Amino acid sequence: MKIPGLRKATPKTRSAVRGEILEKSRLAGRRRRLWITVTHFLSVMAVFVSFTILLNNQEFALTHIEILGLDEEPTRAALVKNATQGILGDRWLGLFRRDRFWFYAPNLLRTELLSKFDWLGSIEVGASFFSTLWVTAVERSPTAIWCELHDETARVLPIWRDSHLACRYLDEMGKMLYSAPTFSAPPLLYFTGRLPGSVGEFNHLRRLAEMLNGLLEDTLLGPRQLTSVNITIDNDYEFNFTPAFKLLVSRDQSDNDFLLPLGNILKLSSLMQDLNAGHEVEYIDLRFKGKVFYR
Repeated sequence: MKIPGLRKATPKTRSAVRGEILEKSRLAGRRRRLWITVTHFLSVMAVFVSFTILLNNQEFALTHIEILGLDEEPTRAALVKNATQGILGDRWLGLFRRDRFWFYAPNLLRTELLSKFDWLGSIEVGASFFSTLWVTAVERSPTAIWCELHDETARVLPIWRDSHLACRYLDEMGKMLYSAPTFSAPPLLYFTGRLPGSVGEFNHLRRLAEMLNGLLEDTLLGPRQLTSVNITIDNDYEFNFTPAFKLLVSRDQSDNDFLLPLGNILKLSSLMQDLNAGHEVEYIDLRFKGKVFYR
């Protein structure tokens, strides 16, 4: 009997059945690959978390920090130690503690400490036995003093005794260190005016200071102590001695250009007569080639 509206089911073709089987197989493959991916990801995460916990273990903590080279400066040693602890309190990549043996980063410590303390010349960092961090600090040694001097003519007190001046130590490279106090006598060579423009200029002036002290020692002008070098706006050098005496030299001159004329003028009979008569020489001006002036 034929029922109205009801169609006879048509048997599936082989290709349709094959397609369904392939689709189910693809879906199963996707689920399997997804499960494998998730399993691998969870395994990797588990290993990573375990590895992180292991490396951050307290057994590898740098619990002892030893500061070397500042035995005579306990206050500065404490400052370096506190700063080191602050740097080690950070985390690398937000995960690994810097105070663990594996991640203390000696280059980072060295850079941070040198930038924080201008009186440090060099830093060496190392660790041993997974628990001890040692920091060897070498201070920059003061070799001279620079003072910001605006008006030389208005001076009453010597530079080293004037508490109104802003003075700072200079290290062996001519770089500024910390503030210098006042002194009853000049402890080091002073610089005023412009700072030496290079390490070479700075060391050259220091060598000249020693040379000039020795040169004047065996003359009627000596013995005198070279106390300061003023580098003028015109780049002239003013060598100031105690007792009061000034030597003026051009920066463009070579050493021989003024040392030979200086040696000759110190032998002049007229200068010797003035000195023997008790007259004081205020200055000798050697800035002009072929000419020498003194008063």
